[in-house]
Amino acid sequence: METYGEDPLLTSSMANVFIKGLQGNNPTYFKTIATIKHFVAHSGPEEGRSGFNVNVSDNDFWETYTPAFKSAVKNAGVYSLMCAYNAFRGEPFCSNDYLMNDLLLSW
Repeated sequence: METYGEDPLLTSSMANVFIKGLQGNNPTYFKTIATIKHFVAHSGPEEGRSGFNVNVSDNDFWETYTPAFKSAVKNAGVYSLMCAYNAFRGEPFCSNDYLMNDLLLSW
């Protein structure tokens, strides 16, 4: 739902070329700013998605949910990110210190 597919490698590859095409390669001017969303484990549409709590396994988190986002940041140079509406392990995504600071800044 709301992705290019289930395969993280395919999703990453397709997103990267789309992002690069949107943003262009001019070092001074952007064609537009691409936004990746919904960071990082949004699996909608679920009822009450602004209060839904995602509890995925570490394996699913690292092998299924994060690869395309990481690739978009590191390889495509995406300039904008929208966090998911729901919570991750009990803390809303947009205020999740680990996800928004530790994880993203490590990429």
